[in-house]
Amino acid sequence: MTTPIRYSNGRATVKTDGVLEAAIRNMLNKYAPTITETLERDVTEVTEGARKRWPRKSGDSAIALESYIFIKGNTIGAAIENPIRKQGVGYAYLIKSGKVGRTKKGRPRRPWDVLVLRPLKKRRKKMARELAHEIASLIKV
Repeated sequence: MTTPIRYSNGRATVKTDGVLEAAIRNMLNKYAPTITETLERDVTEVTEGARKRWPRKSGDSAIALESYIFIKGNTIGAAIENPIRKQGVGYAYLIKSGKVGRTKKGRPRRPWDVLVLRPLKKRRKKMARELAHEIASLIKV
């Protein structure tokens, strides 16, 4: 399964599919193949890991977790989001559950913090090193 690509310019964002996604993916594969592979691999692993451990009532918020590659101006990156909204805020952020841990004061933790943000932060330096190495290898003539 490939990760969707989103392109942003200013306030406008386009979620690509079909011919446009194929064209962008071909361009990325031609000029930066290992960069997109690294980004896709890491966000997909975190997303799948979060889905497996996500506390469930209905299961909707676990299923709704999605990762994507984004291009914004001259930046390429990867992100994870949960598009379900409640009271104008991402529902995944509102959930608290003792099943993923408790704070020092004994309060339930947010699965979003424990299962998405922490794993991404742990991978950040490793991903940066890998991507820097890959970019340097692309620049060598």
